[in-house]
Amino acid sequence: MVKMKSITLYIIMVSMILFMLFISMATPMVTNSADFSIYNPGWNGCSNLARRTYESGKFIPNLQLESGDDIQVVQRGLTTYRQPPRASALIFLGPERAFTSHEIAFVHNFLDRGGMVLLADDFGSGNTLLRGLKGTSSAFLQFPLLDLSFEKNPHFGVAYNIRGHEITGNTTRVLLNKPAAISPDENATALIYSSRASWLDRNFNGLRDENEPTGEFPLLTVEKYGNGTLILLSDPSVLINSMLGKMDNNALAEDLFGYISRERENVIFSESHRDYNLVYNIVFDMRYPPKTLTLAAAFIAIITTVFIVDPGYKERTARVIRKYIFREKMKGPEDPVTKLLNNHPHWDEHKLKMIRDRFPVHTKQRDDPFERNEE
Repeated sequence: MVKMKSITLYIIMVSMILFMLFISMATPMVTNSADFSIYNPGWNGCSNLARRTYESGKFIPNLQLESGDDIQVVQRGLTTYRQPPRASALIFLGPERAFTSHEIAFVHNFLDRGGMVLLADDFGSGNTLLRGLKGTSSAFLQFPLLDLSFEKNPHFGVAYNIRGHEITGNTTRVLLNKPAAISPDENATALIYSSRASWLDRNFNGLRDENEPTGEFPLLTVEKYGNGTLILLSDPSVLINSMLGKMDNNALAEDLFGYISRERENVIFSESHRDYNLVYNIVFDMRYPPKTLTLAAAFIAIITTVFIVDPGYKERTARVIRKYIFREKMKGPEDPVTKLLNNHPHWDEHKLKMIRDRFPVHTKQRDDPFERNEE
């Protein structure tokens, strides 16, 4: 009876651990906390942009069902989209994973055949795409852009240097959030600049040093690429949920996405270069960092070994679960016979009870040696 109860609690404990580990498997497509993800409704996500696009009827789902032994929901790879480029726009918000040669070729052909691409990035993997595109020399400068025209500190600059364009028609001030800067192609048109009091923090010390470049730096550019259009934004944080309500950020987002989708039927938010949690990568994308997985396996092996070698540890853990998780009221000191049987289930319960009755333990001083012997 005692043994069965202990086993049951052990099963519950293991089940809870597994549930907490794999709960994200059931919901990564509905919500997550990844920066710039359209499935992130939090402060750092871009769910509001996706919702607006969906309401316009132009949102192209980036999830698909795959059938096999089981039907699975998987993230669509970039090269699987077949929408006609002239009627489509492709959007990358804060990509983190490097672009492969096949993906770069796909984007090149998409642009060359009349597609429109928005690449909003700062210190992510956007340059791996730009370096592979033969039709542009634009790049994101990989140094923090600080500005003495700021809201609360130089990392949150205020960009009021705006050039007239459809995208910026209703924008006079943009609140930035740790932006980078753009080194534009000679054929690119810059629409938003930082102030003259901004500088590139080359040594990452947060100070304006004499040898660091200063002046106006492009933050938003538009350029022709083949028969298509390439738009670069060096601060994707301008588009996250918590920043849209700041200054004219929302107006900029409205006009930017209006420009992108006005004459196009399909707007594709590519999430294929997003780094999700470990479980998501293993289950849905078959990716995982080997070192992390090795450490996780080692941790599970150690815990399992502890439970096997020291059964008493299992019981003490079960008591903690009963007390703090299930809020079970503890009823004073546990019966010594019960404790012994938990550690040595093959001992004779009847004889143990006879010993207990003949030599009762009345004080705490008598309990302490018992505890030490058990351990």
